[in-house]
Amino acid sequence: MGLGNIGRRYQFTRHNIGFMAMDRIAKKYYLRFSRSLINEAYIANKELFGKEVLLVKPTTFMNRSGKSVKRIIGRYKIGIEDLLVVYDDADLPLGMLRYRPKGSSGGHQGMESIIKDLGTEEIKRLRIGIGRPKDNEPLEDYVLTSFTEEEKPVIENVLDRAEQCCYDWLSESEELIMRRYNQ
Repeated sequence: MGLGNIGRRYQFTRHNIGFMAMDRIAKKYYLRFSRSLINEAYIANKELFGKEVLLVKPTTFMNRSGKSVKRIIGRYKIGIEDLLVVYDDADLPLGMLRYRPKGSSGGHQGMESIIKDLGTEEIKRLRIGIGRPKDNEPLEDYVLTSFTEEEKPVIENVLDRAEQCCYDWLSESEELIMRRYNQ
């Protein structure tokens, strides 16, 4: 599950790095997203390692992501242990990855919505660092800005690593993933 906001206006913003990660995975495995109105999400699926894998981009906007996640878990009968949420984190430096098997939302409204709607903090997550705003820019404005030309190579690299981390998550231990990707 990648978090972000739908619409061209938000397509390449910092808050949409979860969507960008899902798009990167879909491109690598030649998947196409289809809109599911009932699930309020774009969904792509494929069998990998003998498991059905769903890539999901909620259409509920970031702060209501939990609504879509809850529907998809129920509809596809997915256990919480089989859910990985990928999203931006302004508390991590630009380009840094951090995998955690559980925890609080850390103030992230999308993750807060998921925790609230699922009723647990036992949700695996991959946070992608987008850095903090400079010059006292409000965080709410900063997350809706696009990456600069100087930042784009860093973002391309972190998206490649995030894609590989999601792939490894399907078959590797959490300890190995944390050693390999947490910097």
